[in-house]
Amino acid sequence: MLKNLLKATILAGAAYLSGCAASGPEFTNIAEPPADKSQIYIYRPWAFTAGGVGLPILHNGEQLPYPLHNKGYLHYLAQAGHHEIHVNANGLIDRKLQLYTKPGETYFIKLTIQNYFAVMGTRLLLVDKDTALKEIQNYKLSTTGNSLDASTQDSAPIMQGAAKAAQPISKNNNALIADEIRKLSALRNEGTITNEEFEDRKSKLLSL
Repeated sequence: MLKNLLKATILAGAAYLSGCAASGPEFTNIAEPPADKSQIYIYRPWAFTAGGVGLPILHNGEQLPYPLHNKGYLHYLAQAGHHEIHVNANGLIDRKLQLYTKPGETYFIKLTIQNYFAVMGTRLLLVDKDTALKEIQNYKLSTTGNSLDASTQDSAPIMQGAAKAAQPISKNNNALIADEIRKLSALRNEGTITNEEFEDRKSKLLSL
C-alpha cells in the first residue's frame, strides 16, 4: 500500500514537472543575426528545484514576453552595447548579469538555480558557443505563460524547496552548518545579499 502510494506520488510529481517544461519548437541551429544587432540565447537546464514554474527574464528593465521554463530557451535580438539581464521572481535571490555585446555576434547565457540553506538564488552565466551548443540540444523554445513573477505569483513552490533543503541540518551537524555559513559569506562577498541578511541567516543557523 505504502509502496503504491509512493509510486503514485513520484509519478504525479514527474507529470507536474514535465507539464511545466518548455513546449515550443525544438532548438536546431543558431540563427544568423543581422549585421547591426546582437543575438542572445538564454537557456535553462532541467532541474527539480523550482522546476514547476517559468522564470520571468528582465532585459534592461523590460520583461521578455515569455518566462523561461525547465529545459527551455529564449531567443531574441538586441541593440549592441551594454545589457543588464536578470530574473524577476519572488523567493529567489537575484544575481544580475552585466553583458556587453557587439553587432552581428551571438551570445549564450545559462540560467541555473542554486540552493543554499534557506536561500535560493538564480545565476546567469555567459557560456561559450561550443559548450552552449552541446548543452542546448533537444531544448525547446519557451512560448507559454505560467510564470513566477515578482508582482503576481506566489513564491510557495520555491520556498518549500528551500525548507526541504534545510531539513537535514541539526545541532549535531556542525560541519554542515559551517559549510552553509561559508556559502552565505560567499553570497555576501559577491554582493548578492547584504551584511544584515548574512548576519540574520547566520544567527538562525547557529540557533539550530
